[in-house]
Amino acid sequence: MFVKRGERTCFAHPPDCTGPNNRGQRVALSIDPASPFLHHAQIKHGQIKTGKNEPNRPRSLSDMNQIPRRKNMMDTTKTCDGIPRLCCFCTPLGWLGLLGLDGRLISTFVGHAAQKSIVNAAMTLARTTNIRMENWTPPLRSDLEDYAAGKPVQFDAVDLSSSGTLFQRKITELTRKIPYGQTVSYGELARRAGHPRAARAVGTVMSHNRFPILIPCHRVLAAGGKLGGYTAPCGTEFKKRLLKLESQALGKPNPIDD
Repeated sequence: MFVKRGERTCFAHPPDCTGPNNRGQRVALSIDPASPFLHHAQIKHGQIKTGKNEPNRPRSLSDMNQIPRRKNMMDTTKTCDGIPRLCCFCTPLGWLGLLGLDGRLISTFVGHAAQKSIVNAAMTLARTTNIRMENWTPPLRSDLEDYAAGKPVQFDAVDLSSSGTLFQRKITELTRKIPYGQTVSYGELARRAGHPRAARAVGTVMSHNRFPILIPCHRVLAAGGKLGGYTAPCGTEFKKRLLKLESQALGKPNPIDD
Protein backbone atom coordinates (compact mmCIF):
# COMPACT_ATOMS: atom_id res chain seq x y z
CA MET A 1 0.00 0.00 0.00
CA PHE A 2 1.38 3.40 -0.96
CA VAL A 3 0.63 6.76 0.59
CA LYS A 4 0.87 9.91 -1.53
CA ARG A 5 2.65 12.83 0.13
CA GLY A 6 2.74 15.78 -2.25
CA GLU A 7 4.94 14.81 -5.19
CA ARG A 8 6.59 12.01 -3.30
CA THR A 9 5.36 8.43 -3.03
CA CYS A 10 5.93 6.88 0.38
CA PHE A 11 5.21 3.30 1.21
CA ALA A 12 3.36 2.20 4.33
CA HIS A 13 4.14 -1.46 3.59
CA PRO A 14 6.94 -3.22 1.68
CA PRO A 15 6.59 -2.46 -2.05
CA ASP A 16 6.06 -4.94 -4.84
CA CYS A 17 9.46 -6.50 -5.53
CA THR A 18 8.67 -8.00 -8.89
CA GLY A 19 10.81 -6.97 -11.83
CA PRO A 20 14.25 -7.57 -13.39
CA ASN A 21 16.88 -9.35 -11.30
CA ASN A 22 19.93 -7.31 -12.35
CA ARG A 23 21.20 -10.03 -14.67
CA GLY A 24 23.08 -7.82 -17.06
CA GLN A 25 20.17 -5.98 -18.66
CA ARG A 26 21.15 -2.89 -20.62
CA VAL A 27 19.03 0.23 -20.09
CA ALA A 28 19.98 2.10 -23.30
CA LEU A 29 22.73 2.43 -25.88
CA SER A 30 24.61 5.70 -25.43
CA ILE A 31 27.32 6.81 -23.01
CA ASP A 32 28.98 10.02 -22.00
CA PRO A 33 32.62 9.16 -21.19
CA ALA A 34 33.04 12.54 -19.48
CA SER A 35 30.46 11.89 -16.78
CA PRO A 36 31.64 13.94 -13.79
CA PHE A 37 31.29 11.56 -10.87
CA LEU A 38 32.44 13.79 -8.01
CA HIS A 39 32.16 11.21 -5.25
CA HIS A 40 33.25 7.61 -5.35
CA ALA A 41 34.21 4.65 -3.22
CA GLN A 42 36.95 2.32 -4.38
CA ILE A 43 35.95 -1.33 -4.02
CA LYS A 44 39.16 -3.32 -3.71
CA HIS A 45 39.98 -6.95 -4.48
CA GLY A 46 39.24 -9.63 -1.90
CA GLN A 47 36.50 -11.45 -0.07
CA ILE A 48 34.55 -10.90 3.12
CA LYS A 49 32.00 -12.74 5.19
CA THR A 50 28.47 -11.54 4.66
CA GLY A 51 27.39 -12.08 8.26
CA LYS A 52 24.18 -13.95 7.47
CA ASN A 53 24.34 -15.89 10.76
CA GLU A 54 24.78 -12.89 13.03
CA PRO A 55 22.10 -12.19 15.67
CA ASN A 56 19.61 -9.43 15.03
CA ARG A 57 20.26 -7.63 18.30
CA PRO A 58 23.34 -7.04 20.46
CA ARG A 59 22.87 -8.29 24.02
CA SER A 60 23.55 -4.81 25.42
CA LEU A 61 24.86 -1.42 24.38
CA SER A 62 28.33 -2.59 25.43
CA ASP A 63 28.10 -5.07 22.57
CA MET A 64 28.01 -2.23 20.03
CA ASN A 65 31.72 -2.70 19.46
CA GLN A 66 30.88 -6.19 18.19
CA ILE A 67 28.57 -4.93 15.45
CA PRO A 68 30.25 -6.01 12.19
CA ARG A 69 32.01 -3.21 10.33
CA ARG A 70 31.83 -3.85 6.64
CA LYS A 71 34.66 -3.35 4.20
CA ASN A 72 33.08 -4.66 1.04
CA MET A 73 35.30 -5.84 -1.77
CA MET A 74 34.84 -7.17 -5.27
CA ASP A 75 36.75 -8.29 -8.32
CA THR A 76 36.76 -5.31 -10.68
CA THR A 77 38.56 -7.01 -13.56
CA LYS A 78 35.30 -7.64 -15.46
CA THR A 79 33.70 -4.25 -14.87
CA CYS A 80 36.39 -1.74 -15.95
CA ASP A 81 34.83 -0.96 -19.32
CA GLY A 82 33.52 2.56 -18.73
CA ILE A 83 29.88 1.43 -18.51
CA PRO A 84 28.04 2.34 -15.28
CA ARG A 85 26.58 -0.60 -13.35
CA LEU A 86 23.37 -0.33 -11.36
CA CYS A 87 22.24 -2.92 -8.84
CA CYS A 88 18.61 -2.48 -7.71
CA PHE A 89 17.01 -4.64 -5.06
CA CYS A 90 13.83 -4.59 -3.01
CA THR A 91 13.95 -4.58 0.79
CA PRO A 92 11.57 -3.90 3.69
CA LEU A 93 12.76 -0.28 3.38
CA GLY A 94 11.73 -0.09 -0.25
CA TRP A 95 13.91 -0.26 -3.33
CA LEU A 96 17.63 0.39 -2.82
CA GLY A 97 20.25 0.90 -5.51
CA LEU A 98 24.04 0.86 -5.92
CA LEU A 99 25.53 2.77 -8.85
CA GLY A 100 29.13 2.02 -9.79
CA LEU A 101 31.67 2.75 -12.51
CA ASP A 102 34.85 0.73 -13.09
CA GLY A 103 34.69 -0.82 -9.62
CA ARG A 104 33.95 2.45 -7.83
CA LEU A 105 30.75 3.10 -5.92
CA ILE A 106 29.31 6.34 -7.27
CA SER A 107 26.11 6.60 -5.25
CA THR A 108 23.58 4.73 -3.17
CA PHE A 109 19.85 5.22 -3.67
CA VAL A 110 17.42 4.60 -0.82
CA GLY A 111 13.73 4.86 -0.09
CA HIS A 112 12.41 4.48 -3.64
CA ALA A 113 8.97 2.98 -4.21
CA ALA A 114 9.89 1.42 -7.58
CA GLN A 115 12.96 0.24 -9.47
CA LYS A 116 12.21 2.64 -12.33
CA SER A 117 12.60 5.57 -9.97
CA ILE A 118 16.16 4.49 -9.13
CA VAL A 119 17.02 3.93 -12.80
CA ASN A 120 15.88 7.45 -13.66
CA ALA A 121 17.86 8.94 -10.76
CA ALA A 122 20.96 6.96 -11.77
CA MET A 123 20.77 8.10 -15.40
CA THR A 124 20.44 11.70 -14.25
CA LEU A 125 23.47 11.41 -11.97
CA ALA A 126 25.57 9.52 -14.52
CA ARG A 127 24.53 11.82 -17.38
CA THR A 128 24.06 8.82 -19.60
CA THR A 129 21.23 6.47 -20.50
CA ASN A 130 23.64 3.57 -21.01
CA ILE A 131 23.57 1.77 -17.67
CA ARG A 132 23.95 -1.99 -17.23
CA MET A 133 21.61 -3.56 -14.68
CA GLU A 134 23.85 -5.95 -12.79
CA ASN A 135 24.50 -7.26 -9.29
CA TRP A 136 28.01 -5.84 -9.48
CA THR A 137 28.83 -5.76 -5.74
CA PRO A 138 27.10 -8.72 -4.04
CA PRO A 139 28.73 -8.28 -0.57
CA LEU A 140 27.58 -4.68 -0.20
CA ARG A 141 24.13 -5.56 -1.44
CA SER A 142 23.96 -8.40 1.10
CA ASP A 143 24.99 -6.08 3.91
CA LEU A 144 22.37 -3.50 2.97
CA GLU A 145 19.74 -6.25 2.82
CA ASP A 146 20.77 -7.29 6.34
CA TYR A 147 20.54 -3.68 7.50
CA ALA A 148 17.09 -3.22 5.97
CA ALA A 149 15.93 -6.43 7.66
CA GLY A 150 16.86 -4.98 11.06
CA LYS A 151 20.33 -6.42 11.63
CA PRO A 152 22.79 -3.98 13.22
CA VAL A 153 25.47 -3.31 10.61
CA GLN A 154 27.98 -0.46 10.84
CA PHE A 155 29.28 0.72 7.44
CA ASP A 156 32.05 3.01 8.67
CA ALA A 157 34.78 0.69 7.36
CA VAL A 158 33.51 0.65 3.77
CA ASP A 159 36.18 2.37 1.68
CA LEU A 160 34.53 5.62 0.63
CA SER A 161 36.11 8.82 -0.58
CA SER A 162 34.60 12.14 -1.57
CA SER A 163 35.56 15.54 -2.86
CA GLY A 164 34.78 18.81 -1.13
CA THR A 165 36.32 21.32 1.20
CA LEU A 166 38.26 20.36 4.31
CA PHE A 167 35.20 21.22 6.41
CA GLN A 168 32.92 19.05 4.25
CA ARG A 169 35.29 16.09 4.42
CA LYS A 170 35.62 16.48 8.18
CA ILE A 171 31.85 16.52 8.66
CA THR A 172 31.51 13.43 6.47
CA GLU A 173 34.20 11.62 8.47
CA LEU A 174 32.54 12.50 11.78
CA THR A 175 29.13 11.43 10.49
CA ARG A 176 30.49 8.01 9.55
CA LYS A 177 31.68 7.55 13.14
CA ILE A 178 28.20 7.99 14.66
CA PRO A 179 27.40 4.52 16.05
CA TYR A 180 24.41 2.49 14.92
CA GLY A 181 21.32 3.47 16.88
CA GLN A 182 22.73 6.76 18.18
CA THR A 183 22.12 10.35 17.10
CA VAL A 184 23.85 13.73 17.32
CA SER A 185 22.66 17.23 16.48
CA TYR A 186 23.84 19.41 13.61
CA GLY A 187 25.27 21.76 16.21
CA GLU A 188 27.15 19.01 18.04
CA LEU A 189 28.64 17.75 14.79
CA ALA A 190 29.76 21.30 13.98
CA ARG A 191 31.35 21.57 17.42
CA ARG A 192 33.22 18.30 16.96
CA ALA A 193 34.56 19.63 13.67
CA GLY A 194 35.88 22.73 15.41
CA HIS A 195 33.23 25.10 14.01
CA PRO A 196 30.57 25.42 16.74
CA ARG A 197 28.55 28.05 14.85
CA ALA A 198 28.36 26.08 11.60
CA ALA A 199 25.25 23.97 12.30
CA ARG A 200 23.54 25.21 9.13
CA ALA A 201 26.62 24.36 7.06
CA VAL A 202 26.50 20.84 8.51
CA GLY A 203 22.92 20.55 7.27
CA THR A 204 24.09 21.56 3.79
CA VAL A 205 26.73 18.83 3.81
CA MET A 206 24.09 16.28 4.85
CA SER A 207 21.79 17.37 2.02
CA HIS A 208 24.49 16.57 -0.57
CA ASN A 209 25.27 13.10 0.78
CA ARG A 210 25.57 10.65 -2.14
CA PHE A 211 25.90 7.61 0.11
CA PRO A 212 22.85 7.54 2.41
CA ILE A 213 22.94 4.76 5.03
CA LEU A 214 26.66 4.22 4.33
CA ILE A 215 27.24 7.79 5.49
CA PRO A 216 24.44 7.81 8.08
CA CYS A 217 23.17 11.38 7.79
CA HIS A 218 19.82 10.11 9.15
CA ARG A 219 21.49 9.99 12.59
CA VAL A 220 22.02 13.77 12.57
CA LEU A 221 19.10 15.70 14.09
CA ALA A 222 18.13 19.32 14.47
CA ALA A 223 18.37 21.21 17.77
CA GLY A 224 16.11 20.01 20.56
CA GLY A 225 15.88 16.50 19.14
CA LYS A 226 13.79 17.63 16.18
CA LEU A 227 13.96 15.52 13.05
CA GLY A 228 15.56 18.02 10.66
CA GLY A 229 15.66 17.35 6.91
CA TYR A 230 16.32 14.37 4.66
CA THR A 231 16.70 14.18 0.88
CA ALA A 232 15.43 10.66 0.12
CA PRO A 233 12.26 10.41 -2.03
CA CYS A 234 10.06 10.09 1.06
CA GLY A 235 11.94 12.84 2.87
CA THR A 236 11.78 12.94 6.66
CA GLU A 237 9.32 10.03 6.79
CA PHE A 238 12.13 7.78 5.59
CA LYS A 239 14.59 9.32 8.05
CA LYS A 240 12.15 8.59 10.86
CA ARG A 241 11.80 5.03 9.60
CA LEU A 242 15.58 4.44 9.66
CA LEU A 243 15.86 5.78 13.20
CA LYS A 244 13.01 3.55 14.35
CA LEU A 245 14.59 0.52 12.65
CA GLU A 246 17.88 1.02 14.50
CA SER A 247 16.35 1.78 17.89
CA GLN A 248 14.16 -1.33 17.68
CA ALA A 249 17.16 -3.49 16.74
CA LEU A 250 18.91 -2.35 19.93
CA GLY A 251 15.81 -2.42 22.11
CA LYS A 252 16.05 1.33 22.72
CA PRO A 253 13.33 3.99 22.74
CA ASN A 254 12.74 5.71 19.42
CA PRO A 255 14.66 9.04 19.47
CA ILE A 256 11.81 10.65 17.48
CA ASP A 257 8.23 10.52 18.70
CA ASP A 258 5.78 9.23 16.08
